Amino acid sequence: MPSWLLLFISCAALDVLSLQDCKPGEYGIRECHPCPEGYYCPNGRLTLYCPPGFYSSSEGAVKCTKCDPGTYAPRRTSAYCHSCLAGYYCDDPTSTPKRCPANTYSNDGAISCQKCQDGWTSQEGSSSCTPPSSTSCIG
Repeated sequence: MPSWLLLFISCAALDVLSLQDCKPGEYGIRECHPCPEGYYCPNGRLTLYCPPGFYSSSEGAVKCTKCDPGTYAPRRTSAYCHSCLAGYYCDDPTSTPKRCPANTYSNDGAISCQKCQDGWTSQEGSSSCTPPSSTSCIG
């Protein structure tokens, strides 16, 4: 085995041995620090990122919080969930919003799009429907 590999393994072993016993919500090698936003520290040793669809909005988190319906966090290490905007729907908190199809609409925070009432229309990504055009007879 090459000597540099032994040195690497020895240094790695020393780092593991010098981990601090921190309280949950903290981490550290030689001293304890609060777990940063977007991460959680469940056992006082590991710093783990919040997965997509979850967040931690303050330092010292012991666990991540799942995004509420109608919100999303498509990347890991999120400190908050984004609210789904009108004209879009968020049925999966791990992915970006999807546009409402034509002849449907949505309000802020929607998990699905609503169909326009009979005769009413909308374009893709709409937050409302347009009534049918009326014709007037002048006579």
